[in-house]
Amino acid sequence: HPNICTIFDIGESPAGQLFIAMAYCPGETLKQRIQRGPVAINDAVDIAIQLCGALQEAHNAGIVHRDIKPANILITDRNQVKIVDFGLAKHAGELAVTRQGSVIGTPAYMSPEQARGDDVDGRSDIWAIGAVLYEMLAGRRAFSADHESAILLAITSTDPTSIEDLRPEVPAELSRIVRRCLKRNIGERYQNAGQLLVDLRRFRGEATPAEIATVTLPSAPTAQHRMLFKHRLLPALAAVAAVALVATLYPTLSRTGTRHLLVLPFNCPGNDAESQLLCIGLLDAVSAKLTELRRFQSSLAVVPASEVRDQRVQSADMAHRIFGVDLVVSGTILRENDSLRIPIELVDATRLRQLRSRTITTDETAGFVLQDRVVAAVEEMLDVELGAEERKALMAGGTRSAEAGELYLEARGRAGESPSETQLTRAMALYRQALDLDPDYAEALVQLADACHQRYQLSQDPIWLQHGADYARRAVAVEPELPAAQLTAGRFELANSAYGEAIDHLQRAITLDPLGLIAYMYLAQAYEELGEPDTAEATVERAIRTGPEDWQTYYDLGVFFYQRNEWERAAGYFGQVVELLPEHSIGYTALGGTLFYLDDREGARMNLERAIEIGCGYDGYNNLATLNFFENRYVEAAALFERALELDDRDYTVWNNLAESLAEKDQPDTDGARAALVRAAAMAAQQLVARPDSTVVIIDLASLKIQLGEEGDARPLIDRALDLGVDDPNSMIALADIYEKLGERDAALVWIDRSLKAGYPLQIINDYPGFDDLKQDPRFKSLADDAIATPEEKGT
Repeated sequence: HPNICTIFDIGESPAGQLFIAMAYCPGETLKQRIQRGPVAINDAVDIAIQLCGALQEAHNAGIVHRDIKPANILITDRNQVKIVDFGLAKHAGELAVTRQGSVIGTPAYMSPEQARGDDVDGRSDIWAIGAVLYEMLAGRRAFSADHESAILLAITSTDPTSIEDLRPEVPAELSRIVRRCLKRNIGERYQNAGQLLVDLRRFRGEATPAEIATVTLPSAPTAQHRMLFKHRLLPALAAVAAVALVATLYPTLSRTGTRHLLVLPFNCPGNDAESQLLCIGLLDAVSAKLTELRRFQSSLAVVPASEVRDQRVQSADMAHRIFGVDLVVSGTILRENDSLRIPIELVDATRLRQLRSRTITTDETAGFVLQDRVVAAVEEMLDVELGAEERKALMAGGTRSAEAGELYLEARGRAGESPSETQLTRAMALYRQALDLDPDYAEALVQLADACHQRYQLSQDPIWLQHGADYARRAVAVEPELPAAQLTAGRFELANSAYGEAIDHLQRAITLDPLGLIAYMYLAQAYEELGEPDTAEATVERAIRTGPEDWQTYYDLGVFFYQRNEWERAAGYFGQVVELLPEHSIGYTALGGTLFYLDDREGARMNLERAIEIGCGYDGYNNLATLNFFENRYVEAAALFERALELDDRDYTVWNNLAESLAEKDQPDTDGARAALVRAAAMAAQQLVARPDSTVVIIDLASLKIQLGEEGDARPLIDRALDLGVDDPNSMIALADIYEKLGERDAALVWIDRSLKAGYPLQIINDYPGFDDLKQDPRFKSLADDAIATPEEKGT
């Protein structure tokens, strides 16, 4: 189990010393963490949840630990719990190895029956979890005394001091959970770890929205509310941004016998930048290479690394809950002088049980390409067998130079997570160094082309489109059988309006990898640009036929039509995602967001509530909160925005949304709203440093400045955005809101008109409270009438 420390070997050294070889878990014990003071409430609950998951697995196997205590609980650098020391564990039903009445365990965490020397079962471990959770929250033990016998007497005869008396901010519901764990009557306790797990998850917010609304969430610091369901844009070029899909297939359910795999972020115990970059680069490179396996192993589907990062996936349980994966790969990169040691685990995500493990140990000077070794180890654990030709095709575009491979990984690490101009410049230099060592390293050329696209996104300088096209053409020349090279070349030709050349490359990419749906979408865009809409539509339909029971097929098609504002068609495809993935949240989140734009508020609510009930990312909470906001349910909206920020507090638009919700309540929380605005503005300003020419960020920051009363700072930002050009409907409506707040009604109406013509839904404008006064203007009513008029009516 991922939360039980793995034992690799038990043996005896040549000198006769007995040993146990266990997985290395960098971090600290829970005892060490508690010694620094009480644990944060959310962290304590998370630790308890992981403990429950591990003990539930042990109890199901008939194993009782009997010595759960902070010293036997490791917390890794990734905040993953690992239970150690099953030395006192006992299999249910086996004969006792000690005499009746003897005490086994650590006194302060013993259950009453354990203290009396009676037989024990899993409920004794439940008591111990309660004692550990009490200590995390209170900062002191539930039962303590000067000597062991006094502790045992207290356990069997008294109740501990109420947690609320020691730490008033602990919610009453959490205190109730602890008290139930510590019931002296074993029948009044949680009867198994699963029951306790349900209550802990419900407390954390993984319950029905009605229950969530009753939870008092901590205050935390938008003018435009945005649906954030995962219609992730490709690293796509501006000219084809409407065809924005994910580059690889997500996992599907097992209707077709598919195995669904996710690679977790690699754990890097070292805090040095070099190790962190290596971990980021390795996640990207390994996920991408494993994805290529689907060309030859159609039963394997891999979640893209970009989505793993976007959803902040850190555990097998979370991966299964959101994406429905049944297999997870986790690994740790350990540096020891000039060598690397990388323990890798394959985990059953449905049962949270380790299936296999491998450890790569090698000198850095031994001459190997790290990502290839990791991929080979995963292939072995998956029992993947490839023929000679398949192996050759899979390795196409790579390198045999260990040094070039290392430079490539560092470059991917620098370019992998919202890179700045400086990071991209460094990444491109590293790719070029790798190419100096191996001029035929086609994968480096492909990534160098993508880095050019990222530079174009930041600067809007078309020179980067030219450079990117040059690198893509070189990649094709070096390795014409590499699907990624053909796809990248097609994208750049499309961006540069060379439609015939784009079609040639994209058709070749499809021939090499028929399951690469992204190529179909770009190909459809190319045909549309050539004025062949029927061929474009046929290309989309062809994409459907590549995997008719693969939910990612329908998801990508839903995104395609969503980006084109064809909401009904998008909703139809997302509905099929829900049908294929009824127990996982991503389809419900996407469908709910789309139905919101179709003004089907009831359908949107039903789907978003289902996503939250299952367990979704922060985007699902944001979407349901946005729906509540536009229905004037500001208290519920604020609570859900706060929950979204608990899951991920790095999106300034959610902070902005929270601010508006707090400000619109019947009893406005002006202090909370301003704190949220200040936080959002600081984050937007930081993003603008990395993306100085992003009109979206510029306009958002201007809006935040206006709300903070800093008009002088907002005006230059508005002018800067107008100079760059505004073509995004969300940014248009944001400008309308800005001008309305500035009292410039004429300009506000101009931008509302433009947003409606660009496809922004009228009903959302009607429901936005910031436009209440503007909606009384006869000119707005004229614009609204025109937006809903039929073509025949407009003609008359």
